[in-house]
Amino acid sequence: MNQREQLLEDYRRAPDAVREALRRFPAEMWKYRMDEKSWTIHEILIHLCDSDIVSSMRCRRIIAENGAELEPYNQNAWVRELDYHAQDPEEALNLMSFLRKYNYKMLKSVPELIWATHNAFHMDLGAITLDDWLSIYARHPYLHIEQMERIHDAWKESRQ
Repeated sequence: MNQREQLLEDYRRAPDAVREALRRFPAEMWKYRMDEKSWTIHEILIHLCDSDIVSSMRCRRIIAENGAELEPYNQNAWVRELDYHAQDPEEALNLMSFLRKYNYKMLKSVPELIWATHNAFHMDLGAITLDDWLSIYARHPYLHIEQMERIHDAWKESRQ
């Protein structure tokens, strides 16, 4: 399996990895906040869904609109203004699962020429190829699983 194929598999399996990780974290601590600037597990779950909504659009723009401009978004404002704690994390995970399955099937059919030649420009990250996009979003949920583990550790320490 080459690197792209491995990243595609990691991308596809990420919702299952998130669900597996959640089994280790009691639901009563999902809204625990380590400090005023940190996110809760609940907020991370909604963020993962919103990130996949945004990334799905970015992926399509790279494929269909070679050279497109991709705008960043203010993740902390989304957490606050979209009232992430009022949103259902199970629904968010279901949508994330659907989007990743749908995108995975599409990405498997993208011709090599597009992988090799198409890119977009992100205001913060610069030029991004489709392989760059895949690398970012294949890893993204796994990085947040690590963050959730740190939150869980802090929650356990706070209870001692």
